[in-house]
Amino acid sequence: MCGIYFDEHRKYQIDLRKSIWSTDGLHSLYSRTIGNELSDVDWIGETEEVIYLIEFKNPSFAHSDNNCKCKGCDCIPCKDESSLCVKCGKSVVKKAIKRDNYFEFLEKSCKKYYGGTFYLLAIGKNKPIKYYCVVNHALADRTWRDRATAAVKKRLPFVLQETESVSIRLIEDFKVVSIEEWNELHPVFPLKQVI
Repeated sequence: MCGIYFDEHRKYQIDLRKSIWSTDGLHSLYSRTIGNELSDVDWIGETEEVIYLIEFKNPSFAHSDNNCKCKGCDCIPCKDESSLCVKCGKSVVKKAIKRDNYFEFLEKSCKKYYGGTFYLLAIGKNKPIKYYCVVNHALADRTWRDRATAAVKKRLPFVLQETESVSIRLIEDFKVVSIEEWNELHPVFPLKQVI
């Protein structure tokens, strides 16, 4: 059940073979059983110590098939994903990130944590949870990722789990990271572009 999993566009893969349990099947499970009531993370990987909830966001690819419609040019992204228009040379990525709603990103990130945690509790997994949102976008720099991390953390149950009535740890950590940061933090679970 541990393996190599792909993102929804099959452009990136994560290798979770060194985990003791993993899945990429939460989306299909939820779709078959409860519809869209719960959001899902892309991948879950379990080690001896913790469980990782991993969400992968690749907004530049998601919009790369669309024309960016810059003034005087219907931009066409380069095939090598350099994020430059083959006609005018302008950045298509900048247009893409402007279309991505920051608050929608925050909202979806929170929902995906709660949907993933619900599943883990339902199947009896009660190890500490570390949730990572890996963002692959040229404009999602360190400042943007730190700001997003702080905003999402406020909506996750860090404070709730400290109350007297809550008897289990609901979350240990949350971070928005780049692919490079993920690979530095977790070299046994490499995430890379499919060649």
